[in-house]
Amino acid sequence: MPVERYDVLNRFGKRTGLILPRGEVHKRGEWHGGVHIWPTDGVHVLLAYRDAGKILMGGKRDMLAGHLAAGEEPVEGAVREVGEEVGKNISEDDLHYFATTITNMPVPGWLANHRTIDHNFLWYVPNLAEVLPSLKPEVGSITDPSLIRIDRMIEEMNDPNLAATYALRPPFGTVLFTMSATIMSQFVNRPPAI
Repeated sequence: MPVERYDVLNRFGKRTGLILPRGEVHKRGEWHGGVHIWPTDGVHVLLAYRDAGKILMGGKRDMLAGHLAAGEEPVEGAVREVGEEVGKNISEDDLHYFATTITNMPVPGWLANHRTIDHNFLWYVPNLAEVLPSLKPEVGSITDPSLIRIDRMIEEMNDPNLAATYALRPPFGTVLFTMSATIMSQFVNRPPAI
């Protein structure tokens, strides 16, 4: 299996010109790129549990997410991640960018923080339930995918015990999930006019 290589970014998300293997990026605590994909029909969102054995937020509910490969643009990475995690071939036009967020979190056993600049995309799927049977997650990636009502996800963000079941990324924590849910709820029964 080839070693994943990432662009090292500055704290503003610009490429520095340095490309390093995944392990080195994480060991050194370098900023690097990621994508979050929020599959939604405007009423529900598709979430899955991260594999319990993962060091980063293992066993927590999460959106589709992944790192950007060296030289990869965010929308290209999002299309690739949907293919890898859901088994669907989509185009860049199927995704709708809505925010860039950062993650800067300590990781048990690591000497440096995990630091990513993440590009968030909505993937509007009118018949979201049809995606579940085709889900082909990467080995050791996600398990137990399910649909959750967007309004329920917002409620759970306001309950500390329930919010703790999500893969909350510091420093924003519940803000990312609440913001994403609010944006998704605007797409009820209609694709975005972007």
